[in-house]
Amino acid sequence: MTNQLLYRKIEETIRERISNGVYPPGSQLPTEMELIKEFNTSRLTIGKSLSHLVAEGLITRTRGRGSFVNGEKKRETPGLIRYISPVASDENFLLHNRLLEGVQETVRKANYNVSIDFYRSAEEETEILRHYKNPENDAFVIWPGNDPQIIEILKELAGRNFPFVLVDSFFPQLKCNCVMTDNILGGLLVLEHLARLGHRRVGYLSQPLDRFSLAERFAGTVSAAGSLGIELLPHTFIQRGTTAQMPQFAETVKAEIARWLDSQLQLPEPPTAIFCSNDSLALTLYEILTEKGIKIPEEMSVAGFDNASFGQYLPIPLTSVEHDFCAIGREAGKILLNLLRKSGQIAPQLHYRIAPQLHRRGSTEFHLSGSEVSTR
Repeated sequence: MTNQLLYRKIEETIRERISNGVYPPGSQLPTEMELIKEFNTSRLTIGKSLSHLVAEGLITRTRGRGSFVNGEKKRETPGLIRYISPVASDENFLLHNRLLEGVQETVRKANYNVSIDFYRSAEEETEILRHYKNPENDAFVIWPGNDPQIIEILKELAGRNFPFVLVDSFFPQLKCNCVMTDNILGGLLVLEHLARLGHRRVGYLSQPLDRFSLAERFAGTVSAAGSLGIELLPHTFIQRGTTAQMPQFAETVKAEIARWLDSQLQLPEPPTAIFCSNDSLALTLYEILTEKGIKIPEEMSVAGFDNASFGQYLPIPLTSVEHDFCAIGREAGKILLNLLRKSGQIAPQLHYRIAPQLHRRGSTEFHLSGSEVSTR
């Protein structure tokens, strides 16, 4: 790599570290000698990279002391960042709250406020996004629906360098910034937990893999099963619907899950545990198992994903994976401030995965004797 290309690479690396909080406001950068050693280059190349960051106002260099990261420059008047999201149900209201807390915690330091726009359909979301030219809008945090018209309007926003970041989902055909839970790790955490309890045969219940997050969750589960020596039994994908929004449809979903469960129980070697891709499915499964008189977890362990609040208050609390939505919001805020600072310049696409946490509860706390599985 030529020195001309290298100094740009070094400059961008330091800029990203500042944006990501590796070098927080007020902190001192590594010394020139440390940077020379890290990037295997000359003092001249390092000096050129740092001088550009000084010109941008990101850092200040003081002779004899070193280079320091400047604080976020506050706007003279408050800016506005819109959080655009599907309507929050009772079960995920707290999740949205935590994400908003994370965004607000980050952007208010730079004098930005956060507003909320909820949508109930792709048409409503599209209408909200089309108003991005409103001068009050500085940037968007978007929890997107999965619809072709949404992707098209997002392509328009990206093409015009309007600052936005996606949360919870990502579209491979779209070049943009996103922050998501590490869903692959989430699947691994659940399968490792079940393996330690001796489970060798696990069923997997999911909604259609039409969101990147659900596809990653399934991929992580399949990969973990293979590495842990667990047989992932024939799985199914249940159509979407929630009890609160569509009671009749929810009964159809419950009947579909019941049929799938019957097919699993009739296998020569049925599953001893079932992992659901979200807690709503886990709750429905929980109800069906209870109605059938199947004991949880002695006869069937159940695990979910999302750590919805109701899971903790079931007669046998639900083991589930928790998203760190505060961290997702903070990272989304950092990305937006970085984009706003660049004022329309082309910025690198940043994809972040935030580690989730597994909450082990009563729905899986039963060890199958004599069938221990190695966890690598």
